Amino acid sequence: NNRNLKNLKTDVNNSLNLFTSISKDFTVIAESGIKSPSDIEMYNELGIFNFLIGESILKSNDYTSYIKKLLKNG
Repeated sequence: NNRNLKNLKTDVNNSLNLFTSISKDFTVIAESGIKSPSDIEMYNELGIFNFLIGESILKSNDYTSYIKKLLKNG
């Protein structure tokens, strides 16, 4: 989880740092703090393809357009 549950701040590098110490036998899900296509690309380049994205979608005015933007489909 990229969110520090003590102060609620997010750091997208947390998943990157943890990923290197996790066995490739596990499916890794990057959670929290993902706000842009470049965040997703950064994870994909490392080998992370699963995400939990909530807050940034809920804060957007148009969920569908925002999700398309994240996926570079819109």
